[in-house]
Amino acid sequence: MKPISISSQNEFTFDFSGSPSIRWGHSSEQRKEDPVAHSMEYYVNDDKIAERFGHTLDSQLADWIDIALACYLADRLAIRASGRDAKCGKQWSRVFNITIPVRDKTTWVSIDSLLERLLYFFTEDAWHIKFVERIGPRRPAESQGFLFCFESSIPARVALYSGGLDSFAGAAQSVGDAPNSRFVFVSGITNVRQQAAQRKQLNILRQRAAHEICQVGIPYGLLWSASGRSHQEESSQRSRGFLFLTLGQLRLLPVPERSFFSRMV
Repeated sequence: MKPISISSQNEFTFDFSGSPSIRWGHSSEQRKEDPVAHSMEYYVNDDKIAERFGHTLDSQLADWIDIALACYLADRLAIRASGRDAKCGKQWSRVFNITIPVRDKTTWVSIDSLLERLLYFFTEDAWHIKFVERIGPRRPAESQGFLFCFESSIPARVALYSGGLDSFAGAAQSVGDAPNSRFVFVSGITNVRQQAAQRKQLNILRQRAAHEICQVGIPYGLLWSASGRSHQEESSQRSRGFLFLTLGQLRLLPVPERSFFSRMV
């Protein structure tokens, strides 16, 4: 990872240990007694992953979702510097000091440097992640048993699906190129309008597909309406790529592997 110089004015602290609430603060506010002066609730419904494939989420996979979502939400809330210097590429980068609760602390501490390098690759920011033991009940996706398994003799192809034009075109080509396969499209959903558009597009593809097309949609986001705060977010949101890849890989990998992060960086 190449060295970067970041102004102290672009340093943020995020604490997710009170899940499902985020507490955060900016470096300019850290002279106060509480370095994380702001708070907001968030949500993720990963039940859809477990429901579709008939098994509960492994603790490491549940951690992986929490980590990717925490980094994405922090990225959204940490506004990059504006002005002439920012437009010239200066003061673009930020420093994130982020505390994330996990179920399997030993595993994640062993690969924290790889994860921080990966996040820098996506966002061009410096990430300092502190993992703490997660306290609280498990989500339904980790504990709900199922009577039937998701089985089929027809090979399945898994792909990410956002609902944008490029995503729709790629899905249409894939369905046409592989008529003997069924498809699983994994989508992140942040609002009902996006969800409706995804469903409409996939229904069009189903009319032309020889085999099943199913969608695994995972709703997630910030609860702005409950916070009473003005809706202001960072527009670049480069960490979306990490979150989307996480949701897609959950269908393919039994547990997160060190080699996966190594290959990406």
